[in-house]
Amino acid sequence: MYTNNSNIPLPYAVWLASDQGYDRKFNPNVVSATEIIRPMRSIILSRELAAAESEAVTQDIAEKSAASLGTAVHTAVEVAWRMHYKLAMSNLGYPESIIDRIKINPENPDPKDLNMYFEKRSAKKLEGFIVSGKFDLVMENQVHDLKTTKAYTYMSGSSDKKYMQQGSIYRWLNPDIITSDLMIVDYYFTDWSPNPRISEDEKKKYPPNRMVGKSFEMMSVETTEYFVRGLLQEIKRLTGLPQEQLPRCTPTELWQNPSRWEYWSKAENKQCSKLLDTQAEAQALLAQKGIGFIQERQFTPTFCNYCDAKSICTQAKEFITKGLLTS
Repeated sequence: MYTNNSNIPLPYAVWLASDQGYDRKFNPNVVSATEIIRPMRSIILSRELAAAESEAVTQDIAEKSAASLGTAVHTAVEVAWRMHYKLAMSNLGYPESIIDRIKINPENPDPKDLNMYFEKRSAKKLEGFIVSGKFDLVMENQVHDLKTTKAYTYMSGSSDKKYMQQGSIYRWLNPDIITSDLMIVDYYFTDWSPNPRISEDEKKKYPPNRMVGKSFEMMSVETTEYFVRGLLQEIKRLTGLPQEQLPRCTPTELWQNPSRWEYWSKAENKQCSKLLDTQAEAQALLAQKGIGFIQERQFTPTFCNYCDAKSICTQAKEFITKGLLTS
């Protein structure tokens, strides 16, 4: 059940409320590859919310906008490959000798072909759970993960470890078709700009284009199983505990930029006089000036907008009270 408290226009509202892209109902014994690498608090509360759907728990569709955009990009890429890849690759200048070797989701793959697999779901039993995963794309034995995100994620590397873990789980689930030790994350940056208003040092890390690929080395299949087993044991230990006993999401898990400090020479000014990286720098400037005040500037915990449990999470409610999130 969904609400539309933000009065999102009906064309978009229907898209957000359609649960497009989901191909399974909640099962307490099933844990997905994308779910298991989320912050543990998010895992526990999201599963609690999903289990309570039969009790008429509602979610506002505005909370689904970020995740739904990512799903839409995935769908568009898959449709283009399945229906139009021959024309598209010809337009890109690829010769017919290459195009003819491409085989999508082959039942009996030939090593001489360029075999590609889309959206294949696989599962394994472990620790009393069924671990299920559906990768985006495997191309020539290498898994690709399509990510719709902000440029900061790429610049900071804040999600690199999670991406590597997710790719490793896909290989653990599909060792027959994913044999490469490297995975590729194909980024689509929702906030990319050809002329970003950032410092010269930040520009060196800024993605060169709106869509960029980056490779990551994955864990071994054996190490991955050990890693997954530990997470499943933690899920069992924490399930059913009250929120105050659950681990809080860290700034890194929340994709939250480090706080900065504002120096204000006068309270009536429309904007701060200077923005500093640390509290110590701000205090030193205040002491030097002898007037004014300093205050912390906190940033949005971006992951909350992608978390299914935002509506019931007490930590998210704290961010909303502080004005760092919208409800």
